[in-house]
Amino acid sequence: MNMLYFTKRQRICVWVISVLISIVTLFSLVTLGVYVPQPPYLIPLKPEINNIIALTLIISIFSPSIVEIVNIKYVKKVNKDLLRLVRDIISGISSGLTMTKALEEIAADKYGPVSEGIKKSFSRFMLGEDFTKSILNMGKELGTTESKQISMILATSYESGAKVADVLSAADSFFRTIEDFR
Repeated sequence: MNMLYFTKRQRICVWVISVLISIVTLFSLVTLGVYVPQPPYLIPLKPEINNIIALTLIISIFSPSIVEIVNIKYVKKVNKDLLRLVRDIISGISSGLTMTKALEEIAADKYGPVSEGIKKSFSRFMLGEDFTKSILNMGKELGTTESKQISMILATSYESGAKVADVLSAADSFFRTIEDFR
């Protein structure tokens, strides 16, 4: 399942387009003569005009709110799947596999959006890219703070080579505590 994620640039574009549409709609009310401000009150007094203004504001907020909700769901799913990934890596390493072999076996499992990142990262590694660099790229591509942190921990523990399972267990318990706190 490929989840949708909007980058910061895309989110800003959606906001700008929504605001521009609402400004054009409100400006067209005045230019078409539907709303003519009259003293002493320069605010619209007709219910029809108020309804159009309210509808314009609702429409201008609707699309950006959908984009933000989609991104929040994506981040929650990635964080949840990353914790599961770390736990599976720990169990693979504890059973005697190397980290790369554990990741190779885990790449076939379903981790939502993280699965694509694992597959890309592992294919880059198989094509000759440094393991550390491919794992760090996975964290950047997933785009969440936790994914960058966990990929940094994975890369560092791989480079150190000593007690990888212990390092990952400590990281797992730390991130689970944070997740429980949320």
